[in-house]
Amino acid sequence: MKKYAKGKYEKGKYAKESMPNKTRLATAVALVSTSATLNAAQLDEIIVTAQKREQTLQEVPLSVSVVGSEALDRQNINDVVSLTHSVPSLNFQNGFAPSSSNINIRGVASYAFEGGVQPSVSFVVDGVSYARAGEFVTELADIERVEVLRGPQGTLFGRNATGGAVNIVTKRPGDEFEGSMDVTFTDDEEQLYRLSLGGPLSDTVGMSVSTFYKDRNGHYENVHPDGDDLGGITTWGLRTKLDVDFSDTVNVLFTADYRDADHGFTPNVVTEPDVLPSPAPPDLRVIAHGVVGDAPNLAVAFNPNAPAAERTAELAKLAAARALGQQVIGDPFKINIPGDFPDDQALTSYGFSADLTWELSDELTLKSISSYRDFFQGTTNDVISAPGRLTDSMGGTNGMGLPVPLISSNLDRNHEEDETTFESDYFTQEIRLEYTSDAVDWIAGVFYQDYEELQKNNLYIYIPSAKGTGNAVFEDLPASTGLLSFNGLNNSNELQAWSVFGDITFHLTETVDIFAGVRWSQEEADVDYDTLNYSIVDRAEFDLATFKYKPSDDPGRAMSFDPANGGAIYVPPDLVAVSLCAFAAGKASNCPPGAASPSQYQASEEDGDYSARLGAAWQVTEDINIYASVSRGYVGIGSKIAREADAVKPFLAPTTSEAVEIGIKSQLFDGSMQLNAAVFAQDVSDLQTATLIPGTISALTLNAGDLSIQGFEADVLWQATDWLRVSAG
Repeated sequence: MKKYAKGKYEKGKYAKESMPNKTRLATAVALVSTSATLNAAQLDEIIVTAQKREQTLQEVPLSVSVVGSEALDRQNINDVVSLTHSVPSLNFQNGFAPSSSNINIRGVASYAFEGGVQPSVSFVVDGVSYARAGEFVTELADIERVEVLRGPQGTLFGRNATGGAVNIVTKRPGDEFEGSMDVTFTDDEEQLYRLSLGGPLSDTVGMSVSTFYKDRNGHYENVHPDGDDLGGITTWGLRTKLDVDFSDTVNVLFTADYRDADHGFTPNVVTEPDVLPSPAPPDLRVIAHGVVGDAPNLAVAFNPNAPAAERTAELAKLAAARALGQQVIGDPFKINIPGDFPDDQALTSYGFSADLTWELSDELTLKSISSYRDFFQGTTNDVISAPGRLTDSMGGTNGMGLPVPLISSNLDRNHEEDETTFESDYFTQEIRLEYTSDAVDWIAGVFYQDYEELQKNNLYIYIPSAKGTGNAVFEDLPASTGLLSFNGLNNSNELQAWSVFGDITFHLTETVDIFAGVRWSQEEADVDYDTLNYSIVDRAEFDLATFKYKPSDDPGRAMSFDPANGGAIYVPPDLVAVSLCAFAAGKASNCPPGAASPSQYQASEEDGDYSARLGAAWQVTEDINIYASVSRGYVGIGSKIAREADAVKPFLAPTTSEAVEIGIKSQLFDGSMQLNAAVFAQDVSDLQTATLIPGTISALTLNAGDLSIQGFEADVLWQATDWLRVSAG
């Protein structure tokens, strides 16, 4: 099969690259086995597509790090998180879920807990730009190379590349049948299996299949005898490629991929004491975290008139629970959760793409990349991560009157299996012309994206003492009056974006190049915001004498709980109608100011801006190339779809970034050493990000202000002998 990447491409060359192992502020020495890449202590020429055309790494006037397939295997880099250990300036921000995780380069990143914010680092896989950070967390199976481009890259990689770009290229089907299998076991009970097969089906058609399976036990020790450790993950994925030559000048690469993951999530341990009236002990939260089996009967333990034997037994339970609870609260990697507690996260993602290459002439090529991607994330988590359950509070032994999260309610707005879901799907289309000659190289193209994301949430917390919340609305209630607090949202964000771009390099002489590029991006965002926060006062009272709930005079007006349904709550209609603050038929009723906050609105916003670059490169000698450039990047409209959004300002201002960079690319000691370095200064305006509101689990999406960054970067790779390679960064 003919390959249409123009210039220096030779089949199999990328797979033979052996790239540097780079670690921040550290030096790594690797003894490697004999291979073709270590012949005669020479470093192989590295081919990259950082400027959407093939060049050697030393020719590219950008600060770029490259990790090839052999280096990925040798360093056991199998996901984006581990990639950060080998690439300077690349960092991974691990959020509570993939949709809130992010990548930053040179300290520039847009961090969002609940969607709506576009990334500051473009993540591109086989020419397809991924839309959100949630898709970044993916195992690196069957990878040809990873290119990390630092600084604004908006001209060629789009509006969301103010920090830089991560360009991942997977392996194409080859001209000969080949296969590989990789099995990895670790001493912390992780297993990884990877299998790749590929080859020609005919003279004009080739196909490859790559799959992986990963299983890792949790790293949060669960002291409960019926519970499993948390924090583990089970995931598998599949990617297949079909490479078709329709003629001598037309080739289409079809790609499909699928990924499924079940994550053990990160438990939450509440350490703040609860405000409960006497005789509740002040360290009730500590005690609750230490309960295994039946909880101590506090009514007996604190009753001096109780039978001595019974009281002694309950005090012993209390002491044991207090001791274990203190261990759980004091150790960030220790939890106490029964096995049937929901605390996990499931995600699926899949996509399709068609990459058309049409060689119009020896100098001119038409490129078209069409793609569709879908992402789903469902999360059910235990907000408190303690063994007490609300069903026990209503008549069992483990509740002890503590605030307890719930699974569902007859008031659910979304009726989802998971408490929190995040969904996105989008279509992208890029068409570009690529021209190359001895005098000039240029690229011109258009890009279109149609993106939609949907955020849903059902979160309940039952608080046994409404008065203890500190809300003035509930100050006049008896201390034993319970409160159901609910947060529900069903928010969507639609984004349509298009851009037109061009980039040109003039070869003024054999050693001097001038390059320039510009991209105009235009987009429209539409937000449909439907969020409700409300509170319902329970007429059932918490009995401080028995540490259990007692029904009101009218049992029909007490909330009830269904143990068979994981502690689901049922709120009778008459209780809704007469409660201090109620919600019915989509509208708040009987609610004092501040007790409930329904919010429903639609909003639209349009914006357009440019990205650009200008610079020069000088090949001083055959082995030394210096360059200087100025660049500008742009991140488009941010939509506020988190719980704390409002109709007054439903969108975030775009982010812009301007940078100056001066660098050198050099080959030393007859090609056995590669030294690349750059100094840079970068200013970011109106950075889009999110922050947790102190004392809550709610996030506020905002423009955080301006950011100024200055720095120096250097990558060194030295092939000292056929057997010794030294790398540093």
